[in-house]
Amino acid sequence: MKPGFVENYTRALRQYAAQARIFGLGIGSEPMPLGEIYVESRVHDAALAASGSKRSRAAHFALWSGTAESAASVLGANSHVAILGEPGQGKTTLLRQYACQLSEEQIIRRLPLLVELGRERERVPAPTRDFSWLKVRLPDALRVLIDESAWKEICNALSRGRIYLLLDGFDELTEGARQQVTELLPGLSQNPIAITARPHSYRIAPLAGFKIYALQQLGWAQVQFLAEQVCKAIAKQFGSRDYDLPFRTVLETCQNDTTGMSRNPLLLSFMCLTAVKRSSEGRLVTLPKCRAGLISECVEALVAWQRQKTPKVWPDELFAFGVVRILSQLALNTFKQGSGIIGEEAIDALSPEDRRILIEYLLPARFVEAQDGGLAFPLETFREYFAARAIAATREPFLVVEPYLHVPEWRQVILYTAGCLDHSGASRLDLLLPPVLTHVCIRGVGVVGKVIVWICGGSRVGQVVDKTVDDLVPSIRGFGERWLARSRRSTQFFVMAIVRHSWPVWNTLSWRMRHYEKILRRDLRLAVECQANSEHSSPALMKRLVASLVPLLSDRRWSLRLAAEYAASTLESSLRFYAAKLTTGRDARYGCIGCIFQRLLAPREPFKRS
Repeated sequence: MKPGFVENYTRALRQYAAQARIFGLGIGSEPMPLGEIYVESRVHDAALAASGSKRSRAAHFALWSGTAESAASVLGANSHVAILGEPGQGKTTLLRQYACQLSEEQIIRRLPLLVELGRERERVPAPTRDFSWLKVRLPDALRVLIDESAWKEICNALSRGRIYLLLDGFDELTEGARQQVTELLPGLSQNPIAITARPHSYRIAPLAGFKIYALQQLGWAQVQFLAEQVCKAIAKQFGSRDYDLPFRTVLETCQNDTTGMSRNPLLLSFMCLTAVKRSSEGRLVTLPKCRAGLISECVEALVAWQRQKTPKVWPDELFAFGVVRILSQLALNTFKQGSGIIGEEAIDALSPEDRRILIEYLLPARFVEAQDGGLAFPLETFREYFAARAIAATREPFLVVEPYLHVPEWRQVILYTAGCLDHSGASRLDLLLPPVLTHVCIRGVGVVGKVIVWICGGSRVGQVVDKTVDDLVPSIRGFGERWLARSRRSTQFFVMAIVRHSWPVWNTLSWRMRHYEKILRRDLRLAVECQANSEHSSPALMKRLVASLVPLLSDRRWSLRLAAEYAASTLESSLRFYAAKLTTGRDARYGCIGCIFQRLLAPREPFKRS
């Protein structure tokens, strides 16, 4: 390659990749140097942890013990690596930091090529011609530097194995695009390749020849460092130099955190943003304890920051609920279509006023960004949250998510939906009867009234009854529908509907699928995670979930028992009472399970497993 091009390219790569906007929030007018807030990522062998061998237990508990490997050393020592991590765990930041590290070497043996797969979610036509499937997914800051001759040199370097290929966001592609990338990667096998993805999406169709590592959650020292730096940066955006009170509040919340939110860099950034915003308003007491509530506060903080910017362009009448109202249905449509892109048809379907707000205010504020001839959400977590808000606002949220209950791309949407529901308890009658029968009972009120009129006949009494029925039936039916909607939009009904999904009476699954669910108990484990992501807790529901987890915690299969143990640990605060009840029970088996719960929930130092 020409020396001048390499120097210009690496300089542009460092300028692009070495800047951060509070882990993707994009609220800062001036990006922060990534080195100021970056914490070293550590990984553990995910394939070994899931193998079921005795060594897998040590590999899994490396996540808690702090004995995992440095991510940078893993990327340097392996030719083909897949880095798995949950949303906001730092996958993109890791690749950017490693790209900067490679570009700063005095002798560049392999040129780092940072490719953001989410920039083109669909299949690329004629992908093998000049590696066009890579070029269209390059960041704009790098693509403008690469003309035809420069790209030909990069293609030659790819053919000779002289490129380090960094592919970010494999899970953001559509199913067809993922299949296309899977078929094309063997042609680049002579180059080192690192690819990032979410675990649930990647494990359905893993890439052949790639060693799988999973990102470790943040340790206590990393949480302290990151929280201080982010609070300091966000306080400047709100015109304040005092970040000590928000910082101390975030640390106090992290020490009492039982849901793992504070160990996730993105959610920790949300906590810092919420704390600084509340502190600026003089109402900083506590922080939300569930992820959906935290993201909701974050959206409000972003809107508040836009409202106080100078010069003032944000309209006074546009609040956070207005932003959610416009973006929620658009986000839900992107999940149903599977593209991740807000197309022109969806934009045209908005009212003229909403369309104007979207283009004139939400687009410049980076709630959405232009991409692939439409609009896209720059942060996947926000897209999932907005879609969950649209689902939670429907009359029956479970019916919306039922077809996608175990689709990996919908998992976070379902968890956030549980956290967005307004009510905790459902009607006992609604829980007892099958959903269809409940609807029939409400709709059948009019039929019952007509039967009574028929029995009374055409007498004067019958005429009075007929008039009374005509007056009362609409009111009774309206009351019943409101009662049913309130019950169906409760956390208890939503979680129980997931648990009962594979029951023969409530579903139309085949016998094979019901048998499959009976073995893996995916419905139960998803229901437990939904309850853990909700601020509402019903004692009856918690008792039911604990009783259902008992057989899984005593299962002989290590991987299933491990999954059940994780599910149980997500319900820490709510399970303490039931753990004590089980421990003192007469049944020896249940007493043993109670001891397991007590061990899981025993007081321990922050971020250390007892």
